[in-house]
Amino acid sequence: MSNNLYYIDLVVTCFFTIELILKVCVYGFIMNGPESYMHNSWNIMDFFIVLFSNISLAAKGVDLGVIKTFRMLRVLRPLRMIKRNQGLRIAITALMKAIPFIRDVIVVSLLFLLLFAILCTNFFKGTFH
Repeated sequence: MSNNLYYIDLVVTCFFTIELILKVCVYGFIMNGPESYMHNSWNIMDFFIVLFSNISLAAKGVDLGVIKTFRMLRVLRPLRMIKRNQGLRIAITALMKAIPFIRDVIVVSLLFLLLFAILCTNFFKGTFH
């Protein structure tokens, strides 16, 4: 099963690399105006996912900590689907924009939790001990 997964990973990485090369040939890499491949944040993420996949495949027998990190970053491959699905892209963008507000709600909730913890400590004062 390990060999089958390795070959599947090899084929998928080859397809992603071919797709990257074709897009770079069509749009240009950096210096071809606003339509260049690296001027879109989704394409930058796609480039790094393909780069990490190729590095991890090239260093198959090497067992360094950095290579293990590159192998772990292959988990980001499903994020490539966000680029193709407009509804999913809108949902993820909205989630990213909502993170600061969610953080504020969590801080207020923790303050209330702390308030009730202090209140209960004063009320019970070791009754359950």
